[in-house]
Amino acid sequence: MRSRVWLGSVVALHLLGCGFSGSDDGMNPDSEPPPLGDAPCELRDRSICVHLVELADQSLPDGVLDTDTSDLCAKPPLVPAAAPYCVIRAAALTVPAGVTVRAIGARPLVLVATGAVTINGTVDVSSRHEVLPSTPKSTGAGGGHATVCQAFRREAQPKASGGGGAGGGTFGGLGGNGGNGDSGSSTPAEGALPTLTRDPQPTTLRGGCPGGQGAGVSTVTKGGTGGDGGGALYVASKLSITVNLGGQLAANGAGGLGGDLLSGGGGGGSGGLLVLDAPTVTRGGRLTANGGGGGEGGSASAAGLPGADGEISTAHADGGDSGALSTSAGGAGGARSPIDGEFGANSPTAAGGGAGGGTGFIRIYGATGPAGPVESPGVVHTP
Repeated sequence: MRSRVWLGSVVALHLLGCGFSGSDDGMNPDSEPPPLGDAPCELRDRSICVHLVELADQSLPDGVLDTDTSDLCAKPPLVPAAAPYCVIRAAALTVPAGVTVRAIGARPLVLVATGAVTINGTVDVSSRHEVLPSTPKSTGAGGGHATVCQAFRREAQPKASGGGGAGGGTFGGLGGNGGNGDSGSSTPAEGALPTLTRDPQPTTLRGGCPGGQGAGVSTVTKGGTGGDGGGALYVASKLSITVNLGGQLAANGAGGLGGDLLSGGGGGGSGGLLVLDAPTVTRGGRLTANGGGGGEGGSASAAGLPGADGEISTAHADGGDSGALSTSAGGAGGARSPIDGEFGANSPTAAGGGAGGGTGFIRIYGATGPAGPVESPGVVHTP
């Protein structure tokens, strides 16, 4: 696999074999952090660098956590300056029942504990297709537009009588093909073709890939915007991680927006990345990194509907679909099976539907028992 560039330097995060180092250096809770400078890389991946000193038990609060600005994120000298991740350190760390931590921002979220991590509530780094009043950003932590995402093999093609639909984002599963616009003619507007390359062994802590832009008729009548890829969450403990029944970890992709009049639907974003790393991992709750649904293509009289955001279940996120005969539905997002996004529908007289995004990736390191009630896509396990 080729090298990846992370924030201007080669920092390949070797997730394979992740774990804590055997050294106890810097683990004395009464010791002071060293002076300003690079923090030690306490994890074996040697990319996430943090001083594990002056730790206390911590319970994460309900609400929005912005990984770019939150005071919960470790700051220098506990982490290096301009750290590419938001690292939250604790002795024992808990997400209580009824609490939803909605993590947004440009940086992935990393939860590190020297003691047990217990998840009874929800940690959600998913992306959404719209900004809600309670959430100032729609992109999950570290999600959106990862720099390693490959270009579409073909962009959606415009046409005044109906533009092509966008392709879905690809990560662990492939994004679908966008639907053709004006497909009943001899010269249809071709939908987008996504990359044919999955990334089933990610080597950086990264979010998913976005869906494409649907083809518009003009600068005023535009194709649907693609959904952002899901974010990235890494949970590590020196002792154990327990996701209890009712606990949820989610890194789903956003749905694509519907196209304006005669404009193609946007593609759904792919799911993101979840990593759990501890000597013992108990899987009693829900783990998801599903793709978003594609947006509906617009007709001559109506704009298309957006696709659904990825769900915290094994269900596929629906593509936008008004049920009108003159429109073309978006494709469903990837989930447990199949993991690939569905193709957008062709329209004989209007614009093509946007495709669904593929799934992201879930990996667990350490000894683990039976699967939880919901894991979508399937977990890749490394003892």
